[in-house]
Amino acid sequence: MLMRREIAMKKFIFGINCPVLPDGSITYDGNVACLKDGKPLVALAEERISRKKYDGSFKQSFEFILDRFKITPDEIEAIAICSFAQPMSYVGPYPPNIEVVFGNLLEARLPLHYVQSHHQAHAMAAASQCPFTDALIVIVDHTGNLFGAPEVNRLELNPAEQTSYYLLRDSQITLVARDHDQPGDAGYGRVYGDITCQLGFNSYRESGKTMGLASFGDAGQLAGHHLFSPDDQGRERSSVAEEGYAEDDTKAFADWFQKGGRKIPSRRQSNGLIRPFDMHLAAWVQQEVQTSIERRTKALLAECGVSNVCMVGGVAMNSVMNAYLEETLGVSIFVPPSPGDAGLALGAAACYLYEKNRTVPAFGCNPYLGPAYDQEEMRLAIQENGSGFRVFVVDDVAQVAAEALMAGKMIGWFQGSSEYGPRALGNRSILASPRNVWTKEILNSQIKLREWFRPYAPVVRLEDAHRYFDLRSPVPHMMKTARVTGKAYQDLPACVHVDGTARVQTVTHEANPLLYELLGAIGERSGAPVLLNTSFNLAGMPIVESPADAIKCFNAAIGIDWLVMGNYILQKETA
Repeated sequence: MLMRREIAMKKFIFGINCPVLPDGSITYDGNVACLKDGKPLVALAEERISRKKYDGSFKQSFEFILDRFKITPDEIEAIAICSFAQPMSYVGPYPPNIEVVFGNLLEARLPLHYVQSHHQAHAMAAASQCPFTDALIVIVDHTGNLFGAPEVNRLELNPAEQTSYYLLRDSQITLVARDHDQPGDAGYGRVYGDITCQLGFNSYRESGKTMGLASFGDAGQLAGHHLFSPDDQGRERSSVAEEGYAEDDTKAFADWFQKGGRKIPSRRQSNGLIRPFDMHLAAWVQQEVQTSIERRTKALLAECGVSNVCMVGGVAMNSVMNAYLEETLGVSIFVPPSPGDAGLALGAAACYLYEKNRTVPAFGCNPYLGPAYDQEEMRLAIQENGSGFRVFVVDDVAQVAAEALMAGKMIGWFQGSSEYGPRALGNRSILASPRNVWTKEILNSQIKLREWFRPYAPVVRLEDAHRYFDLRSPVPHMMKTARVTGKAYQDLPACVHVDGTARVQTVTHEANPLLYELLGAIGERSGAPVLLNTSFNLAGMPIVESPADAIKCFNAAIGIDWLVMGNYILQKETA
């Protein structure tokens, strides 16, 4: 009886991000985090459980955590929730449509805590995970929450959070500046997303394609056209009128260029050939966004007297920009492993603790916050998920996998806890040798179905990184690019982008012992302790979460030869 009372006294705090539009519809990037005794226990995106890409809900992941960790309602201290496009002023404890979406939690009398500011949740996600005691936190987003009740149907026509700057100092955060917070002032996320549509991609969610394409273009071809400039108070302003932008995304930019004396080609069809102008346009928007952020950040660093920067928000996924800012500003830049809305659940939980204790919680930074699965769960998944492969159990996984990789095999690598965030960082990865220049073509044609201009990332032990990459700092979350050395061209041709850079991941033994061991085994055999690392999924699928997900993906992917899952090795009959 005493044991049960002790268990009941343990307190769990949940964070939930569920993006709800003013009309009550749910959009993208739902995720849930759970703290135990004030520290992260588990965090994962809804899409990993529902298997629906970008799923905006939270219910399946919330129930999954309750069930897997045997958490009962009486053990929950609070559930901190955040959303987006919600008014920050309202009557009652929550905006009306929040009550509708979270009604089942309210009916269960669970203690809800609503985080009013979308950008404060981003700021707390960064502050609670960063290694700095003081820093400027730069939140660069598409849209956060609204400064008033929505007055028009188009979200973009309401004053809203787009670009915010917070100061972290003495375990406190303070809002120091906002840009692009009025109608008629399109911020970085909206502008970059809109150019992404102009380039023929489907939505702002494909902005990473624009970043990859930019390396092939020449921004100077659009010299003299500037998207952003500072006003008399130093705030960055957009020169694109929001009214036109809201009515027709691509038409607004065509009109804007025309007023500047240049007629641009029509929007590329999604299945059309990439034109030279498309490459130049991508390079131009990349340059315009990162130089504007550099200008504003440089001024605020001087004003606040700090020399560290945290980048967070959806635009912080731009690894080219992050590397550019670190180099040009000459500062240390931290980007959490899940900087976009898919990492907001942890930020919401941190907001609750901040309001409770009046100090920023120190979570540390662990990208592997997802669930782990034991050998028995793997055995059952193998038993239940078909045939067509041979199964072996080995003791020395790293050595056996290294032999296969050296023989040209492509491996699905499923180990430990899954990653909380959009990058596969060596626990839910597809690994291959970067020595073969054709590896990229095999991935593109048989597994990922990517466009030809998108690069793949290398993973390397931190102590070996200098041999191949010009790094200013470690990059454990794959959130910055680096220039490659001449040796990389020779040893890692499948990972070098057209501009001579790579989006590298560095690994230490402490962070990921098995991946570190595998890289060492590769180095012993080849002299180049580097692998190509990409996410373990097929085109349009979320990254695999469970053993069953991994086996299904392995079976469906023609190009994956082996699945290494715990101590199990699955080999296709034809491999």
